[in-house]
Amino acid sequence: MYSAIAQCLGVELIITADSSEELRDLGDYLGDTDELRGCVRQRSSPPGPEEMGPVLEALEIVIGPGGVTAATATAVIAWVRSRRARVRVTVQGSGNRSLELDARGVSALDAEGLQQLTETLLHTIDPDGRERPPLSE
Repeated sequence: MYSAIAQCLGVELIITADSSEELRDLGDYLGDTDELRGCVRQRSSPPGPEEMGPVLEALEIVIGPGGVTAATATAVIAWVRSRRARVRVTVQGSGNRSLELDARGVSALDAEGLQQLTETLLHTIDPDGRERPPLSE
């Protein structure tokens, strides 16, 4: 199992998947998001005896002041929604708030459900709303 971790306002974003390929995919996707370009870093461990090179363990997303939490939430939900394999994302925010997203559940949501999920994720990441404007109707 591999994980992606984002430190943002005291938030750890953990992506679990069966292979580091899912992490690589997520890293590419987030890195192509304009607001997150240059904020996504790969963290690898040294290769084990059976690996040919470093093993991707995590993605670190560095989000500074400027309020890109909405872009992060939207991009993570879009990526999870596009997955065919079982992928779970657990977001742990300040105040011990957490939210788990499952690719199967997210892909079944309609537009209203997606907006509610995005609001819930934003509140999990930034419960005081310091870094984000409200979503438009």
